[in-house]
Parts: sequence; structure tokens; C-alpha cells
Amino acid sequence: MAAHIKPILQPTTGTQERRTRRRKRVLKAGQIITNSNSSTVDCIIRDVSDAGARLRVASTISVPETFLLLIKSENAIVPVQRVWRNAHEVGVTFVGERRVISRKRNI
Repeated sequence: MAAHIKPILQPTTGTQERRTRRRKRVLKAGQIITNSNSSTVDCIIRDVSDAGARLRVASTISVPETFLLLIKSENAIVPVQRVWRNAHEVGVTFVGERRVISRKRNI
């Protein structure tokens, strides 16, 4: 007796792609820096474009609307603004100049 398999339904509303720039899939360690550089949250950068990025975190509850994103492998910091979030991911747009920092993390 064959098991009945339900078809996968494609989303029909509310999921239109709004990005105008191409994203690049990456897997980079990052850090969300908040509260005047006194609080940090580790994250994984999952994809990036010249306009923004998608971040993976344990929980998005404490992710503020604006913060600094540290890209560890590049030793760089960029100011970002949260555009969307769900339980474990945050979409951000870059709102300032990217700058390379010293190993001491002069933010």
C-alpha cells in the first residue's frame, strides 16, 4: 500500500522578493554590537549583498533596530539597520561606511 504524499504548496501572497541587488551566500562569524559598544551577541552571516545581509542568531528578541555589525573574518565593522526578523534570523541594511578595525577592537 503506497503512502499518500501531499504536494508542497508554493506561497502565493506576501512573499514577493523585494531585493534589488544580488545576494551572495556566505558563512561568516559575526557579532552584533549594541548599547554604546557594551553588549554583544554572536551571529552567523548567511548571505550578503552590497546593500545588506541576513544574520542567524539564537534569538532575535534582543536585537535592536540599529547596531554595529562586526564581520570577524574581515576585522570590519559596519553600521546597520534591522529591516525584518523572525525567530532566528534578522535582515539588515547597511546604513554607514564599513571600516576596518585594529585587533584590539577600537570601536
